Amino acid sequence: MQIPEFIFLSLIVFLFLLYRAYYWYMATRRMEAKYWRSELGASSIPHGYIYAFFDPADPYRVKWGKSINWQRRMKQHQTANAEKLQVICIVGVRDMTWAEKYVHRMWSESKVNLNGGTEWFKASRAMNDFVNRITDPIEEW
Repeated sequence: MQIPEFIFLSLIVFLFLLYRAYYWYMATRRMEAKYWRSELGASSIPHGYIYAFFDPADPYRVKWGKSINWQRRMKQHQTANAEKLQVICIVGVRDMTWAEKYVHRMWSESKVNLNGGTEWFKASRAMNDFVNRITDPIEEW
Protein backbone atom coordinates (compact mmCIF):
# COMPACT_ATOMS: atom_id res chain seq x y z
CA MET A 1 0.00 0.00 0.00
CA GLN A 2 1.38 3.34 -1.02
CA ILE A 3 0.96 6.54 0.98
CA PRO A 4 -0.66 9.34 -1.03
CA GLU A 5 1.78 12.09 -1.89
CA PHE A 6 -0.10 14.87 -0.04
CA ILE A 7 -0.08 12.82 3.21
CA PHE A 8 3.63 12.17 2.82
CA LEU A 9 4.32 15.87 2.18
CA SER A 10 2.09 16.87 5.09
CA LEU A 11 4.05 14.53 7.36
CA ILE A 12 7.36 16.02 6.18
CA VAL A 13 6.08 19.57 6.81
CA PHE A 14 4.76 18.56 10.24
CA LEU A 15 8.10 16.99 11.23
CA PHE A 16 9.97 20.05 10.02
CA LEU A 17 7.70 22.38 12.05
CA LEU A 18 8.06 20.12 15.09
CA TYR A 19 11.85 20.24 14.74
CA ARG A 20 11.80 24.06 14.44
CA ALA A 21 9.52 24.38 17.48
CA TYR A 22 11.87 22.21 19.54
CA TYR A 23 14.91 24.18 18.29
CA TRP A 24 13.19 27.46 19.21
CA TYR A 25 12.24 26.10 22.65
CA MET A 26 15.82 25.01 23.41
CA ALA A 27 17.25 28.32 22.14
CA THR A 28 14.81 30.22 24.35
CA ARG A 29 15.76 28.07 27.35
CA ARG A 30 19.46 28.75 26.71
CA MET A 31 18.84 32.51 26.47
CA GLU A 32 16.80 32.46 29.70
CA ALA A 33 19.51 30.47 31.45
CA LYS A 34 22.17 32.96 30.29
CA TYR A 35 20.04 35.90 31.44
CA TRP A 36 19.35 34.52 34.91
CA ARG A 37 22.89 33.26 35.32
CA SER A 38 24.16 36.74 34.41
CA GLU A 39 21.70 38.27 36.90
CA LEU A 40 23.27 36.07 39.58
CA GLY A 41 26.75 36.93 38.41
CA ALA A 42 27.40 33.41 37.18
CA SER A 43 30.90 32.80 35.95
CA SER A 44 32.72 30.08 34.06
CA ILE A 45 35.65 30.78 36.42
CA PRO A 46 33.71 31.09 39.69
CA HIS A 47 34.98 32.54 42.94
CA GLY A 48 32.32 30.59 44.80
CA TYR A 49 29.00 28.80 44.41
CA ILE A 50 25.41 29.19 45.43
CA TYR A 51 23.58 25.94 45.88
CA ALA A 52 20.16 24.60 46.66
CA PHE A 53 19.36 21.21 48.12
CA PHE A 54 16.58 19.50 50.02
CA ASP A 55 16.11 16.79 52.59
CA PRO A 56 14.01 13.88 51.18
CA ALA A 57 12.35 13.55 54.60
CA ASP A 58 10.79 16.98 53.97
CA PRO A 59 11.05 17.75 50.22
CA TYR A 60 9.06 20.98 50.58
CA ARG A 61 11.95 22.68 52.37
CA VAL A 62 14.85 23.94 50.26
CA LYS A 63 18.17 25.19 51.56
CA TRP A 64 19.86 28.00 49.60
CA GLY A 65 23.43 28.71 50.60
CA LYS A 66 26.88 29.75 49.44
CA SER A 67 30.28 28.16 49.63
CA ILE A 68 33.67 28.12 48.00
CA ASN A 69 33.65 24.33 48.23
CA TRP A 70 30.04 23.18 47.88
CA GLN A 71 30.89 19.46 48.19
CA ARG A 72 32.48 20.00 51.62
CA ARG A 73 29.57 22.22 52.69
CA MET A 74 27.07 19.56 51.67
CA LYS A 75 28.97 16.94 53.69
CA GLN A 76 28.79 19.27 56.71
CA HIS A 77 25.02 19.51 56.35
CA GLN A 78 24.76 15.79 55.68
CA THR A 79 26.13 14.94 59.15
CA ALA A 80 23.05 16.55 60.71
CA ASN A 81 20.59 14.64 58.49
CA ALA A 82 19.68 10.97 58.53
CA GLU A 83 18.47 11.10 54.92
CA LYS A 84 20.87 11.78 52.04
CA LEU A 85 20.46 15.40 50.93
CA GLN A 86 19.53 15.87 47.27
CA VAL A 87 21.17 18.60 45.18
CA ILE A 88 18.75 20.79 43.24
CA CYS A 89 21.26 23.14 41.62
CA ILE A 90 24.76 24.52 41.92
CA VAL A 91 25.77 27.72 40.14
CA GLY A 92 29.32 29.08 40.03
CA VAL A 93 29.29 32.85 40.64
CA ARG A 94 31.78 35.71 40.85
CA ASP A 95 30.32 37.13 44.10
CA MET A 96 28.71 34.37 46.14
CA THR A 97 27.69 36.68 49.01
CA TRP A 98 25.78 39.00 46.68
CA ALA A 99 24.21 36.09 44.76
CA GLU A 100 23.08 34.38 47.97
CA LYS A 101 21.52 37.62 49.27
CA TYR A 102 19.78 38.07 45.91
CA VAL A 103 18.22 34.61 46.15
CA HIS A 104 17.32 35.04 49.83
CA ARG A 105 15.58 38.36 49.11
CA MET A 106 13.75 36.77 46.20
CA TRP A 107 12.31 34.04 48.44
CA SER A 108 12.05 36.01 51.72
CA GLU A 109 8.26 35.52 51.83
CA SER A 110 8.68 31.74 51.95
CA LYS A 111 11.42 31.61 54.60
CA VAL A 112 11.12 28.72 57.07
CA ASN A 113 12.57 29.14 60.55
CA LEU A 114 14.37 25.87 61.22
CA ASN A 115 16.23 25.80 64.57
CA GLY A 116 17.12 29.47 64.18
CA GLY A 117 18.47 28.98 60.63
CA THR A 118 17.54 31.50 57.96
CA GLU A 119 18.54 29.68 54.78
CA TRP A 120 15.62 27.23 54.50
CA PHE A 121 12.69 28.12 52.28
CA LYS A 122 9.34 26.58 51.39
CA ALA A 123 9.51 25.03 47.92
CA SER A 124 7.16 26.40 45.28
CA ARG A 125 6.49 26.20 41.57
CA ALA A 126 8.03 29.68 41.18
CA MET A 127 11.22 28.44 42.83
CA ASN A 128 11.27 25.42 40.53
CA ASP A 129 10.86 27.73 37.51
CA PHE A 130 13.71 29.92 38.80
CA VAL A 131 15.98 26.87 39.17
CA ASN A 132 15.10 25.83 35.61
CA ARG A 133 15.99 29.32 34.39
CA ILE A 134 19.40 29.51 36.06
CA THR A 135 20.38 25.96 35.17
CA ASP A 136 21.54 25.57 31.60
CA PRO A 137 19.49 22.75 30.03
CA ILE A 138 22.58 21.39 28.29
CA GLU A 139 24.81 21.16 31.33
CA GLU A 140 24.62 18.45 33.96
CA TRP A 141 25.53 19.48 37.49
